[in-house]
Amino acid sequence: MPIFTKIENVHKSIILLQPLYHNGANATELILGGGNPPDSYIDRRTISSVKKALARSYAVDLAAQADILRRDFDRHPPLPFFLPDNRVFIPLKMRIPRVRRDSAYGFVDVNHIRGCRRCAGSTEISLSTGARVKILSSLSTVQTNIYLGWQIRQNSRRAEKSEEETVLEAARIIIHKLESIEACFNKININRN
Repeated sequence: MPIFTKIENVHKSIILLQPLYHNGANATELILGGGNPPDSYIDRRTISSVKKALARSYAVDLAAQADILRRDFDRHPPLPFFLPDNRVFIPLKMRIPRVRRDSAYGFVDVNHIRGCRRCAGSTEISLSTGARVKILSSLSTVQTNIYLGWQIRQNSRRAEKSEEETVLEAARIIIHKLESIEACFNKININRN
């Protein structure tokens, strides 16, 4: 019996978003990391809605992010997306849509992919949880997307370091100014005495 939830309730543990048909409706399977059962839930919304809800949980602007990925990596949709906690979700084809507007792509946190291989005419990825997921893309496409995910993760870490360096420099300037002000006050107090 499937367990239903909304991604907002489990957003910090998500490692895979997989489109699926549940009782004839378009839904999303949520696979969690961390080993706390249950490790799989169903969100009754489409993968697109779930992805947007996940991004909202982190105040991430997916459209702006997509512009950056198109510019920096010369990529076209479906695009990966990344979250501020160093999670990068790469798109992989996980189903054949029944109707034209249904998504075929799910998203996997590249940090939790432990391997990929050809398996019975398709590709299979193994996750850190031990789960194996059938992918409808070629092995080379999966490997390329994994590599892209690593590159995006490295770029986002560099951006974080730059922000950290900026904050540290600002803190140094403030401390220097406070020391100067303190020295002025000490000078005034010495002259009064």
